[in-house]
Amino acid sequence: MDDNRQAFCEALASAVSSRTGPQPFRYVEIGVAKGGTLAAMCEAMDAYPDLHWTAMGLDIPAKDRTGYFREKATKQTVGAWLSGIYPDLESIKPLERRGWAAIVLRPSFEVLPTLEPPLDFLFIDGCHGYNCVRRDFELAEPLLRVGSVVAFHDTNPRAQGWHQQAHCQTGIEVRRFLMDVGLLDNSRPGFVKTHETGERARMGGAVVVQKIHG
Repeated sequence: MDDNRQAFCEALASAVSSRTGPQPFRYVEIGVAKGGTLAAMCEAMDAYPDLHWTAMGLDIPAKDRTGYFREKATKQTVGAWLSGIYPDLESIKPLERRGWAAIVLRPSFEVLPTLEPPLDFLFIDGCHGYNCVRRDFELAEPLLRVGSVVAFHDTNPRAQGWHQQAHCQTGIEVRRFLMDVGLLDNSRPGFVKTHETGERARMGGAVVVQKIHG
């Protein structure tokens, strides 16, 4: 999260300023791992004193051969913001506070279709295979409002094709997906790329886009 912190915070500010209505600001993260980014985003959202927010992390148990989630590390990292780690959406118990987080140990393709709009900020950091990134974005797109932000991890050009993904059995293909759908060159109607980080790094990096019209 460190090299992406400024970009994410700037994107968060834009998403917060563009929201309307009384509902809490909703952040969803696909791929929690050890909880570092989830904790950083909780901290960033909590810095807005009048903002009511919820954060949901989606992952699969580490015992699954394709899973990278680490429960102990995540509990320590997310700390007091964490309501709990749950097997499904129905089990979530909200905290009595202005902002809180929950982790659901279910695949994103099962959870995203059950969510109600709007979704204000989405971080896609699950399986980085082409088909999985495409599915996550396509399932989430109907949930986005004008002003919503979507961030994609591991977009560095040098990372593409490396680090075989346990789920898709391919290398990292996030950037190819972004190119194919026009999110890198702003050719996709309704979206604009606002940030790109880590272009010179060996791995990592992020691309952040924002929905600018319906």
